[in-house]
Amino acid sequence: MPKLFRISAATSMGGFEIVASSAGLRRVCWPGEKQSADLKSLPVSKAPARIVKLLKATAKQLTDYLAGKRVRFNGKLDLSCQSPFAQKVLRELAKVRNGETITYGELAKRAGSAKAARAVGSILANNPLPIIIPCHRVLSSGGSLGGYSGLGGLELKRRLLRLEANPCDK
Repeated sequence: MPKLFRISAATSMGGFEIVASSAGLRRVCWPGEKQSADLKSLPVSKAPARIVKLLKATAKQLTDYLAGKRVRFNGKLDLSCQSPFAQKVLRELAKVRNGETITYGELAKRAGSAKAARAVGSILANNPLPIIIPCHRVLSSGGSLGGYSGLGGLELKRRLLRLEANPCDK
């Protein structure tokens, strides 16, 4: 198991924990969410310089995003704990831009398995990098919100989509 390092990001929604390995960003924990045993991590002060830079940049991007600023998350991702199909889905979803939405079916198609919309939903319910990999931008085929596993459920999904529709360019 690779060493993992963490940093806290104080945002308008509370304190997020961001976890990275030497390969990239591994996990974002919602405020109040407990890290699972497999994500036991060391504080950023124990990390190599390039991981410190990645964690600090991601914390700033997350804070800025939740403050309503336009942000393009650009840190390297470590999706090695995901299945090959989940990795495809998450990488395709990471390409969906701020203010855009996509359906579960379209995302399945882009990931190479057009009939796997339900599987895509299951993958997104366990998204290890919420907000950074924007699962809140995925809608049901009829245009309804579908589901959202983030703390706050569909109300949080609505809030994030509204935030992106009306960014304040500070």
